[in-house]
Amino acid sequence: MSSNLFDGFPTAGIDFLAGLADNNSKDYFDANRKIYDSALIGPAKAFVEMMGEALRQRTGRDGVRAEPRVNGSIFRLNRDVRFSKDKTPYKDHLDFIFWEGEGKGRTCPSFYLRLTPTETVLGTGMIGFDKKKLPTFREVVADDDRGAALETAIAEARANAEAYGDVELRGTHYQKVPRGYAADHPRAALLKHAGVHLQYRDKTPPDVQDTVGFVDWCGARWQALDPLQHWLITHFDF
Repeated sequence: MSSNLFDGFPTAGIDFLAGLADNNSKDYFDANRKIYDSALIGPAKAFVEMMGEALRQRTGRDGVRAEPRVNGSIFRLNRDVRFSKDKTPYKDHLDFIFWEGEGKGRTCPSFYLRLTPTETVLGTGMIGFDKKKLPTFREVVADDDRGAALETAIAEARANAEAYGDVELRGTHYQKVPRGYAADHPRAALLKHAGVHLQYRDKTPPDVQDTVGFVDWCGARWQALDPLQHWLITHFDF
């Protein structure tokens, strides 16, 4: 558990990420390790604690999981370059995830956040279904009642978030409707999804990012998008 109360992400921490974008090297990281620890990871742990409790209150669900540690709700900054052509060692952003289910992080419906020096990305839903759950997702989408409920949840979430800006439905992966489903199915577009999540992007970091008000800023947007999250945990066993 973090011993500090969250009072925002200091400018020094965000500047560290900007510097990493310009000089993505171990030398830069090592030279600025104290800033990374004190102005980024320290506040991140406190943010996860406070945000987890805020999400439980806003959704009314005690099962929202928040782990205030790297490789928990805080993603590692180190990149896995083993199978990538891009050999830069670090990400130039910090990612967070709060999930619901017995699985781990991305294997469950989640609330996610990305901090960058230039924008804030926030979303809710299932990034991608595994091979076992994808067929079940298609069956549910094709079902008249449950599939219609998904459409309603997406529409409700978008309407809720309209005051904050554009929300994008993401997760489309396949070019054609999967075999066994009619090409003109009323939810053909959703049947092409390998995941289903709603994403909001703020093209500039919010004014409250360096204050405790960032918890409410994120919480209000996640609460607006929650109908999709609620649909997922209602229709699937994670």
